[in-house]
Amino acid sequence: MIVIGGPVRNRAWNPEYLKALRDLDYPDKAFLFLENDSTDATLSILRQFASEWGARVVSESFPGPGHHRGEYNTDSYARLAAVRNRFVELFLESDAEYLFSVDSDVIVPPDILTRLLAIAERDEKVIVGAAICNVAGCQLDGRVAGNFMIKKADQIIHPPKYPLAGVIDVDVIGACYLIPRQVFENGVRYGAHMQGEDIAFCLVASDKGYRMKVLLDSNCEHRMEER
Repeated sequence: MIVIGGPVRNRAWNPEYLKALRDLDYPDKAFLFLENDSTDATLSILRQFASEWGARVVSESFPGPGHHRGEYNTDSYARLAAVRNRFVELFLESDAEYLFSVDSDVIVPPDILTRLLAIAERDEKVIVGAAICNVAGCQLDGRVAGNFMIKKADQIIHPPKYPLAGVIDVDVIGACYLIPRQVFENGVRYGAHMQGEDIAFCLVASDKGYRMKVLLDSNCEHRMEER
């Protein structure tokens, strides 16, 4: 079984997120969502989805600053790390072998889970993600920043160029990735890195012997609009 979902906050404007997860072409899937401090109809939308598709929805409050476009700091990343680590705890209550963590502003195609799983099953020490563009109004073009990064000297940067298809090794992946259960059982968690909680997660995973890969021609869409 694979658990699919993620933390969700103020995403009532993006109902296609849930539809895309529902339509994933994989038979043995379960849905899990952690709603946190929404001020719109997100929770009621998630509960309706749960009543129709058997999802588990947990709603909890997390103190601290939110994470809004243009507002990036260690305090907001600490809050996000706390939310994600709570989500990990909920995932570990299942007996699923993998977590397919998908941020609530990412729209995935039906075949992406089976494609990522085919890569992950070849190597139990791999965390594999689906490439998305991280720049509003743009598409991945071999140079624009995506959700994957590399180490260069003592910095973590977006690669200055990359192919548009295939699978490449990276040092950081986030937003849409397939994580083996054993990663969490080995103690890997999120943290308040100055560049983001996903970076802290990947650095700890790397220290424990896991490698990050990204599928470039993923056909995922990043809905960065805030309404």
